[in-house]
Amino acid sequence: MAMPSRRTLSACSLFGALWFFVLGFSPVPLLAVEPTPEQDDAAINGLSFLGPRTGWAVGDRGTVWKTSDGGGNWLLVPCPVTTHWKSVCFLTDRIGWLAGGHTVPYSQHNVGFLLSTTDGGQTWTTLVRETWPRFHVVRFFDLENGVAACDSSTLCPSGLLTTSDGGKTWTPIPGSSRGGWRAASFTSATSGVVCGLRGEQGYVGETGLQQSPLSQYGLRGLLGCSVDAGGRGWLVGDGATVQRTDNGGVSWTSPAATLPRSLKETLGFRAVAHRGERVWIAGTPGSVVYHSDDGGQSWRTQATGNSLPLRSLTFVSDRHGFAAGDLGRILRTEDGGETWTACRGGDRRVALLFLNARPDHVPYGLATRTAGEQGYRVASYVFNRQDIGAETGEDTFSDERAADAFLTAGGAGTSVDWRLPVTLPELSERRERLVEEWSLLTEQKLGSAILSGLVATIRTWRPDVIVLDESAPTDYPAALLFEAARRAIPMAADGTRYPEHLDAAGLQPWKATRVLARAAAPSLAAVQVDPHEVLPRLERTVGAAAASALAILHGQPPALAREQFVLVRLGPSGAGDAPAEQGLFTGLDLRPGGPARRALPPLTGSGERFEQLAKVAQKQRHLDGYFRHLAGNPQQADALLAQLPDVLDKLPPAEAALQLANLARRARTDRDWPLAERTYLLLVDLFPDQPVTREALDWLLTAWISEEFAWQRSRTANVTRRGQLTVDAGQQNQNLKESTEFLKTPRTPEELELFVRRQKSAVTIEPAAAELRQGDGRSVLNAAATAVDRSLQGGAQAAPRDLERLQWEQQSTRLQGLLEKFSPAYANDPGMQFALAAHWRRVRQHGKADHIYDGYLKHSSRDPWHRAALGEVWLAHPTTLSPKPVGACRRLPAPPVLDGDLADECWSFAARIPLVSEAEAVRGETFVGSQAAASDKRGIGGPGSVRPPETAPAAMMQLGYDDRYLYLAGRFRRVAGLPEELPSPAGRTHDEDLATFDRISVSIDTDRDYRTSYRFDIDQRGRTRDVCWEDSGWDPRWHLAVGGDETEWRFEAAVPIEELVSGKPGPGTTWAVGLVRTLPAVGFEAWTHPAGDNPMPAAFGLLRFE
Repeated sequence: MAMPSRRTLSACSLFGALWFFVLGFSPVPLLAVEPTPEQDDAAINGLSFLGPRTGWAVGDRGTVWKTSDGGGNWLLVPCPVTTHWKSVCFLTDRIGWLAGGHTVPYSQHNVGFLLSTTDGGQTWTTLVRETWPRFHVVRFFDLENGVAACDSSTLCPSGLLTTSDGGKTWTPIPGSSRGGWRAASFTSATSGVVCGLRGEQGYVGETGLQQSPLSQYGLRGLLGCSVDAGGRGWLVGDGATVQRTDNGGVSWTSPAATLPRSLKETLGFRAVAHRGERVWIAGTPGSVVYHSDDGGQSWRTQATGNSLPLRSLTFVSDRHGFAAGDLGRILRTEDGGETWTACRGGDRRVALLFLNARPDHVPYGLATRTAGEQGYRVASYVFNRQDIGAETGEDTFSDERAADAFLTAGGAGTSVDWRLPVTLPELSERRERLVEEWSLLTEQKLGSAILSGLVATIRTWRPDVIVLDESAPTDYPAALLFEAARRAIPMAADGTRYPEHLDAAGLQPWKATRVLARAAAPSLAAVQVDPHEVLPRLERTVGAAAASALAILHGQPPALAREQFVLVRLGPSGAGDAPAEQGLFTGLDLRPGGPARRALPPLTGSGERFEQLAKVAQKQRHLDGYFRHLAGNPQQADALLAQLPDVLDKLPPAEAALQLANLARRARTDRDWPLAERTYLLLVDLFPDQPVTREALDWLLTAWISEEFAWQRSRTANVTRRGQLTVDAGQQNQNLKESTEFLKTPRTPEELELFVRRQKSAVTIEPAAAELRQGDGRSVLNAAATAVDRSLQGGAQAAPRDLERLQWEQQSTRLQGLLEKFSPAYANDPGMQFALAAHWRRVRQHGKADHIYDGYLKHSSRDPWHRAALGEVWLAHPTTLSPKPVGACRRLPAPPVLDGDLADECWSFAARIPLVSEAEAVRGETFVGSQAAASDKRGIGGPGSVRPPETAPAAMMQLGYDDRYLYLAGRFRRVAGLPEELPSPAGRTHDEDLATFDRISVSIDTDRDYRTSYRFDIDQRGRTRDVCWEDSGWDPRWHLAVGGDETEWRFEAAVPIEELVSGKPGPGTTWAVGLVRTLPAVGFEAWTHPAGDNPMPAAFGLLRFE
């Protein structure tokens, strides 16, 4: 990367000084707007001050605050973009920049925004809109030269960008980061320090980003840093981490005086500021600021008067400083921190605190009703971090997604415990193994660490009501949290428990008034949330209002279910078992505009408006029930679809769009792909600008581009059953008229079900005699299926199939345009781009495909998508060395006898592919290509793979083929501690539960779209599961034999090629293939890494037919 020269910077600085003279010191008329209640208490993430009087504070929900009197008064500056601002930089009281971002609902894309102003915020110019991921820091040094830190992405692997034109264009700094940066401090555009999650830290120099190869911080996040021009700096983070540097971040050491180890479970630092040898540190809890005036030789606490977390800290002189954080709290000091005065939100706290094991356990219906509608301040604590681990994969931005979802529901703040990930597959289901693993992470002090953290959390947020996670019998993290919370809640009120909280962190005891827990059964519920309940201020139902939050968390979420909660007694008798008379907040003094509740604006609608909303909700309930009862009756569903635009006309656009999406989801669940397709197309046509339409665009484009899915749909369409099907058009129209009339009147669910059952079907089938085909006990066959004639693979059927494909391709072009217009980040997502490249390859427009791949080769990185692009380019011109693993699939001279022994001579011709753990993996830049693999006969190494040892590997796969079958074989050494079951093929059925057993997953991406694939799972017992993309009901006919003993288990399988592709693969055909062995509560062994239960297609190896 070409860095700006010092001469250029000097010239720009001189030019900037002239601008400062012209613009920087002329009066700026103050333009302000009235904040909404949600903006008023939005968390403050960044501060920028020009001196002790003029400054800006930016935060969540698009808030930009300005003060001109040293923090005495703060006015909200209007901003054209509503996102979560993370950083602000002003050079004068007129010239400044904002940086931030958020997660997009349904697509779950992480998008960044950067704005600039030259008139003090009266007007803003959008410089970056969704082209880069979320920004965390922006810093300018003159009008032209700036630097920004963001989440890393395929196109910005370093997570760092520079600009030399005021932010109009940005260039990535060379380097690579695991997840990007949460904090940064720069002294120039070419010098600074950066830090992020899981102990990642580095420094920026003339040659780009430099990182330490080893991290001493483990799971701790490094969330705050500060460095000066002399190279002195500070780094802070989780677990009371404090480090200092004297060489600009090249190396870090602990200060002379360290903080007490007892604070590790209590303190999490997020912000640091320093001036010379004076340093201030703040975070969670925000009840104290730690201060040293001798460079860390000694430390003392400075009380702030409130325990809410602090996120940002700045000092403009040794005496004048500001701090800000959750619930919009802003503090100032004029004596170096000896006393702190609240400028905003000094007495705030939360009314309700959720304690949940995972983000998807948060009751979003209750959160939406209490926070979004009723204005109660609500916080969420997540016990089990989700950014690493076998159950979640490398989900780097899961904490941001959880926070964004909770904010969208109206919540105030989310904290995720950094200490306890689930690092091994299915560890959550094994209590003893889970406790063993977590005890290692907490230095054999698991119980004390959990209790101390929970007590500190309660004392930090000071809630009136606490809602606990449901204690599920097989979800041990949730069960551990439930039991620990029942003990921690009384402890939080007892000043004799954990006195170090008060002594070292200034945390006062706090007693919650009421405790509830989520429950599965509604019979004993004290509080219930109906998804169809109308929220008059939001003018939506609970389900509709919570939909965007759930879509941020899940992507394509299920409809919100009814939530119910029971009272919990914390005495010896345990949980309450009787319904309570009072509600969630009944009898509590939580008035609007008070410390724990936002001010509530008056209801704008009349009683007539509320009645109208109630009718809309009732109509939604009827449609929801009617759609549900139409499952399995596609003829009536098709007829209703034709009238849906009229049926939905009375609903608000957002809720009408959700109804269409729900119908399409049900069709997908029922495997009614034509109905799903037509419903999504209707959604796109009627509501192209609704957020949920991204889901429709994604599904349609993926379904139309996928060769695997298209082949299965064409085969299903060509199946002719031995029977006669007749559709009565008159009866079909009559049913439609009756259904439309029926929905005009409020109905109960029982009435809906009875109505659907009584309607006469418009479809009759004259069955023929059933003919059953069964396997030999070693074959995976559907013994109950009626025989079908699959002989029509071409001929008269070929033309309609080709016409349908042509229609899909024409529609795809239109939908791509809509995607680029309404969701540019999604349109540029690597998964979508590689799928489009596969489409262009298929229609022989290789130039367009190459253009896509070239875009991912501009910046060298270890990102799987970069590797996938290198692999595609290599396939066009293969050489001896390949950029990713390439395995050989050879034509076998004779078919194997499927007996599970792997003793047939034909297997000696098949290449062996070893599967290894990530710890054993040898990473490299180039690998042996197809020619070398052919001579080796044992497979090859690659990213996350190793060359096979001279002795037999612990896990090994082989693949071969002939004109009819793809043959698979595997041999796996048994691992101590796992189930000892031997193969037992008797009674095998389709798609069994393989959890808790040693198993192998074979994923096959035949068109290399890196988006959809076939998957075959086989466990040590010989039980199986298969899926085509999202179609878990896909049941191909394939043959399997499993053998083994106490030392190993083996399998041989034959999959008919016609089950996978329309033609026969020949020499040179290349599929992308993933091979992953899952060892429950132990780990993964794979051909390529990263691996997991849901492996990333971009990381697949290449399988070439020879």
